[in-house]
Amino acid sequence: MALYSCGHKIPDSDSIIGAISLAYLQNQLGKECIAVRQGDINPESAYILEKFDLKAPELKTSFAGEDIFLVDFNNYTEAPDDLKEANIVGIVDHHKMGGIITSNPLDVWIKAVGCSNKRDV
Repeated sequence: MALYSCGHKIPDSDSIIGAISLAYLQNQLGKECIAVRQGDINPESAYILEKFDLKAPELKTSFAGEDIFLVDFNNYTEAPDDLKEANIVGIVDHHKMGGIITSNPLDVWIKAVGCSNKRDV
C-alpha cells in the first residue's frame, strides 16, 4: 500500500511544495510515497512548478483505508472529508495544533517557522 503526502483542501505553495518534498524524502528513506493535492493549483504554485520543472501532484480527495502524511495542516476543516477513515502516519506543519486524533502513534514535526518547508541547516 502506498503512502500519500497531502496538503490542505485549498492548496497554497507551501502545501503543494511540502507534499512534493515530503514524498521525495519518504522515497529516499525507502518508503513508497506519492505527493497528491486536494484542490486546484493556484497561479503562484503553477509558476513555481514550471520554474523548477516539477510535476504537479495528482488530485486526490478520498483517503479512506489509505496511509496519509498531512502537510501544512492538522485540523479536520482543511482535511479530506474521509480523513477519519484514513490511517494518518504523520504530520509536518507550522500551525497551531488543530485537534486531529489518531488511533496509532505517528511522526509529528511541528515547528513554528514561516512555512512547513523550512528545515534547519
